[in-house]
Amino acid sequence: KEFDTAQKKVSFIQHQAYDFIGLVDRYNESLILLKLVFGLKLRDILYTSAKRSGGYDDGEYMRNCFLIKKSQVSDGMKEWFRSSEEWQNYAE
Repeated sequence: KEFDTAQKKVSFIQHQAYDFIGLVDRYNESLILLKLVFGLKLRDILYTSAKRSGGYDDGEYMRNCFLIKKSQVSDGMKEWFRSSEEWQNYAE
């Protein structure tokens, strides 16, 4: 394959080394694509962000580190997750 610049050739070679490249700006979509491409189960790609699970901010905003409060799931939603056949099938 012919390349008009050395940078394009290096870029092409680097990209050949990866089977999958996800985008941070489209993280959720990248995870779904990863699941589909590699035949993974939903439980293999589930994650919880610090904004939802609680944790500490990195201090970039306003130059001060602070605790991110954990989000709350209602008792009704917890029961639905435990008992829903639809959710159980989807999560497999």
